[in-house]
Amino acid sequence: MFELWGCGMASQDARVRTQQAARDAWRWLALCLCIMGAVFVATLPSGTARAMVLSGGGGNGPGIVISSPNPPSGPAGARVVVSGSHWVPGTTVTLSIGTASGSCDVTTVVDGASGTVDNTGAVEIAFTWPNVLAYGTYPVCASGPGAPSGGIKSSNSFTELTQATPSINLPGSAVSGQTIAVTGNSWQPGGAVVEIHGGPQGGDPCAQLLATLTSGNNGFISGTITVPTVSSNTTYVITATSPAGTCSGSPAPTMHASATLPIAPSGNGATTPTPAPTATNTPHPGGTSTPTPHPGTPTPAPGSGTPHPGQTQVPEPNGTPTPHPGATATPHPGGGGGSSSSSGPCPPLPSGYCSPGTAFPWWLLCLIVFGLLALFLILLLLLLWRRNQEVVNTEEDITSQINPATVAPMGTMRFVRAVRVTTQVVDVNTGAVRSSRTREYDEFVDANGNLHRRPR
Repeated sequence: MFELWGCGMASQDARVRTQQAARDAWRWLALCLCIMGAVFVATLPSGTARAMVLSGGGGNGPGIVISSPNPPSGPAGARVVVSGSHWVPGTTVTLSIGTASGSCDVTTVVDGASGTVDNTGAVEIAFTWPNVLAYGTYPVCASGPGAPSGGIKSSNSFTELTQATPSINLPGSAVSGQTIAVTGNSWQPGGAVVEIHGGPQGGDPCAQLLATLTSGNNGFISGTITVPTVSSNTTYVITATSPAGTCSGSPAPTMHASATLPIAPSGNGATTPTPAPTATNTPHPGGTSTPTPHPGTPTPAPGSGTPHPGQTQVPEPNGTPTPHPGATATPHPGGGGGSSSSSGPCPPLPSGYCSPGTAFPWWLLCLIVFGLLALFLILLLLLLWRRNQEVVNTEEDITSQINPATVAPMGTMRFVRAVRVTTQVVDVNTGAVRSSRTREYDEFVDANGNLHRRPR
């Protein structure tokens, strides 16, 4: 039995070793491809987006995100804008609202929440958040050509802070130049800037900025305005909008409410009405509801019933909201079990990466695919190169070329001879030598007759 010392050479047949190396190369190639495939799948978007990429979406599957308000929260009646990308141009995308558990299996359909995709695959849809849902956090779900049967869930969710819609409260009537109180509810989240505008009924309701208020943590607003001057009995439309600068509709307000205010000219025996608060809810930003003015009780002298300029009138509690006629809870055709998440569909991910509803970067997908192909080609070429060669070992006795007395002893073992081993890599087709290496060894025999080699 031969046992190599240091860098000893194997004694197997050269062709058998080449075949074994080929089998090992195929095993390593398969292992590398499996590992890279697992890493590739692990880096794909989770949930629906991952399913779309794996099903042939090319990394550019459709997705949606709630773009307004930002952050996505507010009361029922808030205007919500959803933006989408990578949809099929010219098709229609329809939105609905998922469950508070973050699922799109059962959705609440909202009338008018649909839009047509433009030539770039983008779509923007605005709708009014219905007041039929309990306060909580809900995803927006989208369906349309190119989307899976269960729909696509938005990458963020809308938090409904109250089921009541924004409102403003005014006296039943007023006199030119009079200072009156304005209050309101459900302007959430707290800290919202609310602008109060006024204009003659039938004209521009945003003609004059009367006040700018800020809502408290509970969504309540309170302040005073000076009644515009009129020369004859005129009905004004008082409009409240948030955020600031949106009364004219460009951009459209997220929250909106309005009420009418009959105004009488001052002096000449005109009576000053006693303020009587009345609540008016206008959930849809595009519409204005005109309430029936609360009949005021006039007093003999002007100003005798006028509230103090700093007075704050507390409105009556809001009643139970009436369900939106276009909002009904219906099971989604692809419905199944609900999600266990209660804080939205998924945690935020770095911008531009693979979050649900966001298209997987096509350039990164192409880079991964071409990288795998290049690695496979390199390994295949290396394997073919190795299969066309064999290793040939030749030994030459060089004991006569040395002085055995100069050979250092190796323990108690007996020196036998000195050999020169030449290892050549030969092309099996042409016989050409591709590489060659020569090493010299001293051979020793131990007491049991085993042969040992030591490099010279």
